[in-house]
Amino acid sequence: MLGLAGVAVLALVAVSVVGAYRWNDPTIPPTATRQNLASLPSPGPICQVEVTGQGWSVDRRKGQLRYAVILRNPCPDGAYGVSVRVRLRPAPPASADLAGSGTNVERVQTLAPGAETAVAGSFVGADDPDRSWLDSVTGISVRVLDAGWIPLDQIAAAGTRYAMLDAPLHTRATIRHLRVIEREKGTDGYLPTARIGYQLHLDHRLDERNQGVVLVFRDRQGRVLGGDVDPGVRADLPVCETYDEHCLHEVFAGRRALPDRVELPPGTDLSRLQAYWQPRVAA
Repeated sequence: MLGLAGVAVLALVAVSVVGAYRWNDPTIPPTATRQNLASLPSPGPICQVEVTGQGWSVDRRKGQLRYAVILRNPCPDGAYGVSVRVRLRPAPPASADLAGSGTNVERVQTLAPGAETAVAGSFVGADDPDRSWLDSVTGISVRVLDAGWIPLDQIAAAGTRYAMLDAPLHTRATIRHLRVIEREKGTDGYLPTARIGYQLHLDHRLDERNQGVVLVFRDRQGRVLGGDVDPGVRADLPVCETYDEHCLHEVFAGRRALPDRVELPPGTDLSRLQAYWQPRVAA
């Protein structure tokens, strides 16, 4: 993360040099330089990371609200250090027994042009929570706060501090063999769980071997109910080597330490399950 902090500092310098003609402006050719910016036409709308889907659901047993947000980079340049703010709506009262302030900031390290990813999280009550704050919740608000930008063909020329972005921003991911291996119905007030298998394939080798995968859950109508983040997936190593019940004792849903089950939000339709690669950059 120290490397990304250095990148963020460079991004601030770049913005101050380029001025109104920012790198993420689609009217600027990727090869534009400081010297020829004055000859370019006035910039159009600034390009930004898009929120293409969002949703939430409540687990009253835990005093918890879960959410997931799907993001897309529609811009011609690579995005990095993307910050996404998720807020409860309306804001919880000061008296709410809530862990945190009702605002979370989720981060995506890189997002290539045309690529999609997802973030997921939750708002939870403190120990032995008073769940009354859930009664006033009407939803969440989502806003992309910030991102750094760089043309893909300028990464090499930008110096060693940007070198870590080269492979992630040129990489495409495929989720293979996504399947529900086992599902267990909830009993005694507990939510149903599932063991989910998949394989993450990357068309470039990244220095950071542990990559992220975000599972997004939807109901029968396609409404997003929340998600589950798996931060330790190894590319091209299947979470279930034979994709059947015989390897269940080894790995589940990409978690390689202990057998693990993913809790499903109420109303989840597993036929609508989605998985997104969330890139991890070597520090």
